[in-house]
Amino acid sequence: MKNITVLTFLVIILFFISHRAYAQDRDYNFSFDAQFGFIYGQSMEIVYPTDTAGKLLSELIWDIKPVLYLGFQVDYSRTDILSAPGFFASLKFNIGIPGDSGIMEDRDWRSTKNDALTNYSCHTNKTNNFFALDLLSGVSLPVNSIIYMKYFLSGGWTHFSFTARDGYYIYANYSMGDYKPISESSPVPVWGDLINYSQDWLFFGFGFTIGHNIITPLFIDFTFRMSPFTFCIATDEHLRTSYTYRDLPGFALLLEPKCTISFVTEYINICIDVSYRYISISSGDSYFKSGSSDYKLSDNAAGAGLSFFDVKFFFRYTF
Repeated sequence: MKNITVLTFLVIILFFISHRAYAQDRDYNFSFDAQFGFIYGQSMEIVYPTDTAGKLLSELIWDIKPVLYLGFQVDYSRTDILSAPGFFASLKFNIGIPGDSGIMEDRDWRSTKNDALTNYSCHTNKTNNFFALDLLSGVSLPVNSIIYMKYFLSGGWTHFSFTARDGYYIYANYSMGDYKPISESSPVPVWGDLINYSQDWLFFGFGFTIGHNIITPLFIDFTFRMSPFTFCIATDEHLRTSYTYRDLPGFALLLEPKCTISFVTEYINICIDVSYRYISISSGDSYFKSGSSDYKLSDNAAGAGLSFFDVKFFFRYTF
């Protein structure tokens, strides 16, 4: 038994020695990240008017404050990014932890004579699901012995689903062909699940990174990504009225600056990453149905938008 234990120990030592020697001779390697973090921001749902006086018919703001998540990332890149030009590719996937994430506010401007607010409601917002898949591929170029550049194409998918529940509403009284000031109405409490809403964002764009080896073992990266080809599929299900809306906004603009600080060793890196994603509000066709009927095209166009900070910590193992 003792001999087997010693032999096993020697095999493990030899494996790591050979792996180390092999890794030092390779121009490229793989790395795996285990990630955890949170996002903090808001998702927006817009309905545009056809015959009312306000700039909007309806605006719903869904809080993401905050949503915790876990994830992983797999990279393929040059072993020493500062030694020579090279190729790199990256795949990242994050999954959120369901939970309450702030409030949902719903505002309507239904008057045909003025742009005064007519309906307001406020509810607890629960984030049911958050998924994010990102793909990157590009080239890395050393500028000098401590600075490098990366240029890349990127694509991805981001999914949110929310449920608004409980809370209250205030609706302006309607008489004599117009709405009274909403301040004359009183809040009415409501209970239970009221609205389910989901957004699926698809995007394709490009970006660049400026990296700096501050002083070994510290690296800092500044990345900027942009996508003019950003599309959304949104579904809004009103549980009390049995109406469901399907919105298809397109050609939104995604902007995302990011800063990454890394403590780099030969095999293990410890990193913190802070980014801000902004997707402009865009518009597109909206469809609706009642109950199990088929969808019909709505007269009102619909829009969606998204913005959030993303803070994550990750541990990277290179092999």
